[in-house]
Amino acid sequence: MYFIKQNYLTIVGVVIGAIAGFLYWQQVGCASGTCAITSKPLNSTLYGALMGGLLFNLFKTKNNMFNFLKKALGINTTDNNYHQLVNAGAIILDVRSAGEFASGHINGAINISVDTLKNNLSKLKNKNQTIITCCASGMRSNVAKSILQASGYTQVYNGGSWSNLNSKINQN
Repeated sequence: MYFIKQNYLTIVGVVIGAIAGFLYWQQVGCASGTCAITSKPLNSTLYGALMGGLLFNLFKTKNNMFNFLKKALGINTTDNNYHQLVNAGAIILDVRSAGEFASGHINGAINISVDTLKNNLSKLKNKNQTIITCCASGMRSNVAKSILQASGYTQVYNGGSWSNLNSKINQN
């Protein structure tokens, strides 16, 4: 019973998808018989059930899909207080290219492009120092975060885009 309560939306999606898949086979189908999914009622029904379950599963919790995408892109889904971290001495590491950095950056940020980060780890001497990575969108800063963590740095945060991080740091 617990399983049904936790997954009722997915189960409803599977049932509706299966019905839709069968109806698609019945009404549209595949006249030539060469269509892998729609040539047989079983294939079409199972495919519909799978798609329905996946689609309805996206709506299980509020913002579930957006949180999944944020995690996949390495963007923080938690609200870190970057203002406090910076006031406590955190280093802001901007991993964009030198040209991007020159066009605008957070005051006091260190610029080491993500492409050269592995070769410049000596510039970040204290592996227990809090480091907040940033870039243009959050993708390169997530790569940088992974490089730093794999190299033994313990307090690393992906701040996402430098402009959003700058707003969060200066909002207080």
